[in-house]
Amino acid sequence: MERGRIGLWAVKAVLLAWALSVTAAHAATVTVQPATSTGDYTVSWPAVAGARSYLLSESDDTTWMAYTTVDPRKQFTGKAAGTYTYTVAHCVDIGPRVPERPEDLPIGCSATGYDAGTATVVDRVPGRPVAPTVSVVGASQLSASWTAPSNDGSAITDYDVRYRAASTSVWTDRPFTGTDTSTRIAVLTPGTLYYVQVRARNAAGAGQYSLAGSARPDVEPGRPGAPTVAVAGASRVSVGWTAPVNRGSAITDYDVRYRAQGASAWTDRRFTGTGTSTAIAALTPGTLYYVQVRARNGGGAGLYSLAGSARPDAAPGKPARPTVSAAGATSLSAGWAAPANRGSAITGYDVRYRVAGTGRWRDRSHAGTTTTITGLTPETAYE
Repeated sequence: MERGRIGLWAVKAVLLAWALSVTAAHAATVTVQPATSTGDYTVSWPAVAGARSYLLSESDDTTWMAYTTVDPRKQFTGKAAGTYTYTVAHCVDIGPRVPERPEDLPIGCSATGYDAGTATVVDRVPGRPVAPTVSVVGASQLSASWTAPSNDGSAITDYDVRYRAASTSVWTDRPFTGTDTSTRIAVLTPGTLYYVQVRARNAAGAGQYSLAGSARPDVEPGRPGAPTVAVAGASRVSVGWTAPVNRGSAITDYDVRYRAQGASAWTDRRFTGTGTSTAIAALTPGTLYYVQVRARNGGGAGLYSLAGSARPDAAPGKPARPTVSAAGATSLSAGWAAPANRGSAITGYDVRYRVAGTGRWRDRSHAGTTTTITGLTPETAYE
């Protein structure tokens, strides 16, 4: 700027971290109010008697702008980082013509001689975000979201996101562009704990990384097929199943439960480990039981399978030799004691007989412990 021009006040404004300083031969005649690096500040100058308006010119070494105002001040907000020079002329008309070039002073506007003043304002990087919120969205995928940090500088333009497994100190950058405040991180190892950090960027550079948020990507196992249930005794069943499809971390346990037909409440069968078979004892003989199974891993418990079923029971023991006596010329009576029985209640007996010494048995069914066999041949031995 050329010194000594008539009626010209000037001030240079450059965005400062915390405050402005003004230095000039006549600095008291020109004021730039202190402002933060957001670019908010006011340019003011002494009022001139008789002036009805003022013409304020702004230059940042590459562009030039002019403003008209009736007050001896002009407020600016959100100015980008840089250096700005302001010159003022007082005018006798309200709203003078805005010149096309800075050197063209409109008719009715005049100047007095004042040296330029300089103010400096610089940009600042954004503040440090709080730790992001990290949540599981799949067996190998996490979502991360955060809140924009405090920012006393120019507008945030981007965020940097990085992550690492708990077992390593090496961070991996997650490609991210723009000012959104959420993203997803994929292709992770199921069941592994991950830490995630984020930082903001603006024209001044990158701020500090946040503290880390964390989560363990995983998904529970799939639903097993119905187990195979088989009778293993009068009051016991054996249960076997196939491991289900599993996209998450390794299966660590199975839950097994059972209930009797007609009951609504399930009973849990204590089971730990990754085996795929077990036995359930202390059941009521002759009762139908339903059995279900589900798998667990670091992601939780999967769905219970459809039910397999079986009816535990055992055949009665062997009765003692029956007592047989003649009941007439062509009939015999037979009686016996009920045998030992660990299964369900005896419902009937099978009785068979034949002519002694022959190989052909004849069957006869009976509910009680005595019976009469008729239609026999007189004077013939039977067994």
